[in-house]
Amino acid sequence: MSERKSARPESRPEVVVVTGVSGAGKSTVVNALEDLGFFCVDNVPTPVLASTLSALSAAGVKTVGFGIDVRVRGFLEDAPQVLAELEGEGRDVTVVFVDASDEAILRRFSSSRRPHPLSTALEPGSEGGAIAVLDGVRIERDLLTPLRVRSSWVIDTTQLSVHELRRRVI
Repeated sequence: MSERKSARPESRPEVVVVTGVSGAGKSTVVNALEDLGFFCVDNVPTPVLASTLSALSAAGVKTVGFGIDVRVRGFLEDAPQVLAELEGEGRDVTVVFVDASDEAILRRFSSSRRPHPLSTALEPGSEGGAIAVLDGVRIERDLLTPLRVRSSWVIDTTQLSVHELRRRVI
């Protein structure tokens, strides 16, 4: 991403949108952007992106990172259009999509003991929990297809540790 950043004019605000499958490493990417000096907001509904950017711009913030994923629920459908509008307003918009194999996602959810945002199982460690996680991932991949198609970068984190992912972003 540094190649793209150095190629942009300094006067143009830069927006990096981090999206992807739950458990693939979005939080790690957002945290790495923060470490690089980006002002980051995670789980932001798309209708408030423009006003958030306006407020940040008024405060002199020119590099912003947004985490957008299935947690924004019904707002996800409008994300590609909102991003196109932001570009039309003179901003550099980069979309980073993080993904991993189903097996890696399942392993990560099992070790964290957290439920997938779209799963309905109450016990992530059970066999039913695994099925629910995989069902949630399948639905999530379908919902995120327009953002994946729109992405500038796709990072497969299947074989990456959090440290390797962070180094790749930086």
